[in-house]
Amino acid sequence: MTRRSTIAAVAFAATVAACGEVDEPLAEGALAIIKGPYVQHVTPEAFTILWETSLPADGQVEVLAGEQSLTAVSPAGATIHEIRIQDRAPSEELTYAVESTGAHGAVVASDQATVQLAPEPGTPFRFCLWGDSQERPEIFSQLVAHMINEQPDLLLGLGDFVWSGSAYDQWGERFFGPLQPLIQDTPMIAALGNHDESSHWFFDLLAQPGNEQWFSYRYGNAFFLILDTNEPFHVGSEQYQYALDALLSEPAQSATWLFAAHHHPPYSEISEEPLYQQVRTHLIPLYEHAGVDVNFHGHIHDYERGEHVPPQTGRRIWQLQSSGGGGTLWWDEYDGEWDQIDLVIQDQYHYVVVDAGESELTLEAINLEGDPIDLITVQAEPRSGEPPPTP
Repeated sequence: MTRRSTIAAVAFAATVAACGEVDEPLAEGALAIIKGPYVQHVTPEAFTILWETSLPADGQVEVLAGEQSLTAVSPAGATIHEIRIQDRAPSEELTYAVESTGAHGAVVASDQATVQLAPEPGTPFRFCLWGDSQERPEIFSQLVAHMINEQPDLLLGLGDFVWSGSAYDQWGERFFGPLQPLIQDTPMIAALGNHDESSHWFFDLLAQPGNEQWFSYRYGNAFFLILDTNEPFHVGSEQYQYALDALLSEPAQSATWLFAAHHHPPYSEISEEPLYQQVRTHLIPLYEHAGVDVNFHGHIHDYERGEHVPPQTGRRIWQLQSSGGGGTLWWDEYDGEWDQIDLVIQDQYHYVVVDAGESELTLEAINLEGDPIDLITVQAEPRSGEPPPTP
């Protein structure tokens, strides 16, 4: 059973300890930081730092804010450490490091990293997204290196981060290990994939808003709805009602860009599963009537996208399916011929970089070599969200 300590802390004046370095390989059973530290759940006023140690220990985050030093401490006895720093300012940039002390006085510390608080609502920003990095960490590591060069403010993961969510080692080897150079200073929000198996490791090792399974998140000039398509989402379900309320809320309707993201797609030119029909029946009418700009999804292990203007609303909605993060690429098995899909690219590992501008959205898919394979430009449109007809 994982031991996890969590503290919601208002940082107070303190002295930041120096960060030590380990020059020799650690002896078996020695205290070490084995995941992280990394940034989670950034808002304009707060952020969370997580890390995991090899043995139970206490946890301390030390922060530099200009000439001021701050600290927050969690109790001893945990291996997964989660500390939230509050009462900060929008877009503030801070330097942080973590330190843990074991039962016998052994101390381990991280190098320093930076974190930037979320900007004021309405501010343009950049984010990167990918899906299905599950099988080949050597591929995912190359994509992460390219994403670092993009200097994103935020990351969006579309699920299937590992092959088997119940396999603890995979979370380090296939996900947090390759991703560490990026998430040490860039926050991430994530949707659950079927291979993640709703594992407690997903919830132990991430800190997301709400119930962490389905939630909404406001960042800059965008509003994100993250759903779990592995769990019931039909009309009348708890998750559907949450989605309906979130998309019709004032923060969603007033955002320049409204995004919905989940793992399973509604449309694909190369694959069809019964679950896709359920997404089309229950979620797509909601997205169309609420004024969603882009619906992001993964699962298919290729790249697909398209624009569609439903006659019921007359307002365009884009579908973008990105799942070339490292899983075995799929080939043509099914000829969907959907009006909602304009382009399919099957043989490219990739990620997508998105610039959410004041009135224009650009989405560029980048392959393993760092070359563009697609570019989309979307103009902002007014929305007047309303509940969809009952299917």
